[in-house]
Amino acid sequence: MSDSTGTVCVLANDPFVRYFVPFLESFREHNPALSLAVIPFDERIDLVRRLACIYGYRIVEDDFTEIDNLSSLYFPLVDPWYVYLRHRLLRNRLRKLAAFSACDGRFMYIDVDCIITRPIGSLFGALDPARTDIVALQRIAPENVFNPAAERYDWYARAPLVPTSFFISHPAALSLGAISETLRNSRDEYLETRDERVFDQPLLNFVCAKRSLRVATLKECG
Repeated sequence: MSDSTGTVCVLANDPFVRYFVPFLESFREHNPALSLAVIPFDERIDLVRRLACIYGYRIVEDDFTEIDNLSSLYFPLVDPWYVYLRHRLLRNRLRKLAAFSACDGRFMYIDVDCIITRPIGSLFGALDPARTDIVALQRIAPENVFNPAAERYDWYARAPLVPTSFFISHPAALSLGAISETLRNSRDEYLETRDERVFDQPLLNFVCAKRSLRVATLKECG
């Protein structure tokens, strides 16, 4: 794992600042020169913008319409109010998928409620694009991704069963257009098999399985 070239991506907004600032402090303590890009969780980023000059990161200014349309289609806002609020808070997690279009080369997505305890640039070396499309943290239990109906489909054997709190990839591995196309072509299968308690995790694992992406863990990459 010798190649330390790449961009770290996180998802943040002003209400997440109590997680965002500790992440930034720990990240910059151990990775002062590593490139960092912040994807807006939603439009509430006034404070996030002000902090950029202190911690040295760029804000991703992409058009998020395609991702937000996926959120609206597959996670519609519903009543009662507490379900509505949960969906509004959680469905925007799909914006982490903007990392595939926000960076020119390798990127490492990390959930913002993490504390960084050491330099992490060397982890980019785990990704060999000739052999692997996505490197994830670990494998997880199937019930945290899909429900039992998934076992009836042939693609289930290809499902990587990985969390989406951390992953390393590159833009050529997957695009937002490819994600939308996969879900559009297999909408019924996705809705039937996903674990409805989780939002981004079943979606990305489903797309990886349907598109036969090569997904490995950090441990498997040595």
